Amino acid sequence: MKHAKLQAIVHNVADSLGSGISLMTGFYDLDVYRDAHNSPGKTLRLDLLGGVVMEGDARANLIAALQRVPEALAAQCTKAGVSWDDFHRAEVVYRVDTVGPGFTILVEDRAGKSTETDYMGSPAKREKALDAYGRVVPKPSRC
Repeated sequence: MKHAKLQAIVHNVADSLGSGISLMTGFYDLDVYRDAHNSPGKTLRLDLLGGVVMEGDARANLIAALQRVPEALAAQCTKAGVSWDDFHRAEVVYRVDTVGPGFTILVEDRAGKSTETDYMGSPAKREKALDAYGRVVPKPSRC
């Protein structure tokens, strides 16, 4: 099991929900960023393994879509050749700030490796940062 594969799977599910047209769940009228904007702290935290809202206020259609997320996540695992059991934690925090909408995925594997990775925009792409040489590179994940 590669941790990067788990990150990619969580990113795909999070981006599907964030796009508003979640083909993975069959819901086509989602607006998670609006729900995040209307939540305390302008964030919405979701547990993808359990399919539940952990923090924030979600509307009924997002809650219904979330109930289908564990099945969609399991299907993505099968396609990627990893096991559902490789996950210990798979969460996403949607946020709305002055820069724009984005989300952070939090992935922990069964071996205990944990990372947080930030994404911006739609479709979501890794946030950028300057490296030690002044080059623009993808912002690294936090361990």
